[in-house]
Amino acid sequence: SIIQALRYKTTWAKALKHFFATHGTPAAVQMHIAFPLIIGIKPFLKAHRLPLVLSENWSGYCVEDGNYKGLFKTWFTRYAISRSAAVVTSSNYLKSAMLKHGLNARYLVIPNPVSIQNYNSAITKPSGKKRFVHISSFTQREKNIKGLLDACLMLKNSELEFELECIGYGDEWPIWKSYSETLHLQNHVRFSGYQNAAYIMQSLHQATALVMFSFFETFSVVIPEALACGTPVICSAAGAIPEYFTPELGIMVPVNNTLALHKAMLDFNPEQYPAKALQDFVSAFCSTEQVAAKWKILWSTCCPEVLK
Repeated sequence: SIIQALRYKTTWAKALKHFFATHGTPAAVQMHIAFPLIIGIKPFLKAHRLPLVLSENWSGYCVEDGNYKGLFKTWFTRYAISRSAAVVTSSNYLKSAMLKHGLNARYLVIPNPVSIQNYNSAITKPSGKKRFVHISSFTQREKNIKGLLDACLMLKNSELEFELECIGYGDEWPIWKSYSETLHLQNHVRFSGYQNAAYIMQSLHQATALVMFSFFETFSVVIPEALACGTPVICSAAGAIPEYFTPELGIMVPVNNTLALHKAMLDFNPEQYPAKALQDFVSAFCSTEQVAAKWKILWSTCCPEVLK
């Protein structure tokens, strides 16, 4: 609403005043995701002709999401794009979606970073039953939790010894926990809820595979995070994932093809995917060092003072 926007703008004005008093005027601005942040900092951008770089991960631009709409949101977003010296997206998929809305700019595609130093290079997977992990916000329209649980029911009926741990939380979490129980999957599917980074890393280290069955993704950083743990991935060919995912990293199935997901999980052999090869891929593709080098090149052209 207009009242909420005015409150947001006022709050940002106070925050920026405090920032200037403490740190002085910055050499440049990097804005992560245009809306609604642009509402708060637009007066500052008009008063100070500083270089601005916008980075975007928001799926709302994508046709599968469809949340880039409304005069208020689109007007402010167009201003942010026009004011930016460069727009960085996490994938070509997202870049193409933004261009289809007429958001023309100088685009660069830079993947989301994964700090590989935080991951154990000596991977020892537990033996026994297959152990799958899913990590998300459990929003059906994005993550296709129903399809994932239906595939698990097929696995149960195939008498496969397996476990799926579902990590994360969201508004629909209780719905899908209840749906799992209606399928009588309590002995196979465990909902762990929100967990800290250390827990998630340990869970990925011990997993047979990460499983993501999304309808769309602008990058899906959890996939390279799993690979950095030496854990292969079973995923759908959703959005940006086919841009970087290869058969050496795991199995990719068609979007919303539950039978294909069931078969991939049933036949999955983690020994086909050496942990070091998975980690080497992340190191070359989206390690913190690789991503930082690309950002350094960008800022050296937009505003070299930032690097001093």
